[in-house]
Amino acid sequence: MASDTSKPRVHHPATVDEAIALCWELDGQYLAGGTWIMRGIARGHVAPAYIALDGVAALARFSQVADGDEAKLWVGARVTHARLAADLDHPIGRIQFGALQQAAAQSAFTQVRNVATIGGNVAVRGFPDADLVPALIALDAVVEVVSVTDGSVRMPVAEYVSERGRLAPEALVTGFEILAPTYQRSGFARLTVRKGGEYPIVNAAAMIDESGVRAPRLVIGAVQELPVRCTEAEALLGLGLPDEEMIVAAARRAGAATVGRQSLEAPGWYRSAVAPTAVAAALRACLPANRGENHEH
Repeated sequence: MASDTSKPRVHHPATVDEAIALCWELDGQYLAGGTWIMRGIARGHVAPAYIALDGVAALARFSQVADGDEAKLWVGARVTHARLAADLDHPIGRIQFGALQQAAAQSAFTQVRNVATIGGNVAVRGFPDADLVPALIALDAVVEVVSVTDGSVRMPVAEYVSERGRLAPEALVTGFEILAPTYQRSGFARLTVRKGGEYPIVNAAAMIDESGVRAPRLVIGAVQELPVRCTEAEALLGLGLPDEEMIVAAARRAGAATVGRQSLEAPGWYRSAVAPTAVAAALRACLPANRGENHEH
């Protein structure tokens, strides 16, 4: 019987070094959750080889360490959205890392969250709807990338997203590190239309420091091709916990700074028009009163 030459070749490395070496040698493509890659294969876009990452244990590591007034989070690239949402479902995770926990819990559908990985959500190109990216940028997360060409490199997620198309073809995202001071609070919100795989037409992430030491961070995703850091809107929030008037003003300013992209899900003007709603919701999700918390330390 003739072999099926159209079937993709899939390799199963056990370590990161093996994975990047195979990808480099075979001009391959990494395969984890497969929620994006399978769309391409279904359309006839088949890579010369696929490097399955399910056997690389190091990529599934998740750890949270409290160090004085700061919590340090490491999330391996193979951690799924569902696991991330569940593992951060505790007081520190829901508050200090709240934007990431909420983004993971709300993204797409349950079936997708069960297999989609944080590494894939950040590394995939041509997917401006990624929910975890604005959350990671708002939390000032650092991504680790390993390649044969450049070795191990760490950079802010915002820098990686803008530069990923120029990295070595075999570059592999291995994980993310986030530092969160005790007084950091963050939130996330998304708006969707009931079609197209439940992609957001806008998502937003916010970080505020209720101690008033650090400036707030606001990031809008899905509206443009890349996430937008809303620095002018941030300036309207001041330091510490913002009041409702500040939130409304900052949300309007953030939306006005965007130029919405056209897509089948929504026209560009509509994305920009509803962006303030998502930004305001993300900011309100940071506030203790909206979480039913006892506002004491």
